[in-house]
Amino acid sequence: MGANSVLAWVLAALCLAPSWASAQAVALAGMLGSKALLVVDANPPRALGAGDEYKGVKVLAITADEATVEVKGARRVLRLGEAPVSVGARGEAASVSC
Repeated sequence: MGANSVLAWVLAALCLAPSWASAQAVALAGMLGSKALLVVDANPPRALGAGDEYKGVKVLAITADEATVEVKGARRVLRLGEAPVSVGARGEAASVSC
């Protein structure tokens, strides 16, 4: 899957998915080479590699379609396409931070 198709999928998911209600919602929105594109608490997607941490979510490992993360001391395996992703209000532009 090329970078353009991943970005198109992520943007489509951002426009169509409902908002997360959880206080620490984490979703795997895509893969960018050796980095996982994570959405944490409806913030803009962020590309993180193994060992990186963002807003209390630490990336432990990354495979082709999964990311293992640690959230509040608990290990979770996130799978690509497993959860809908929503960032901001409808009509707002999404951006990717690396």
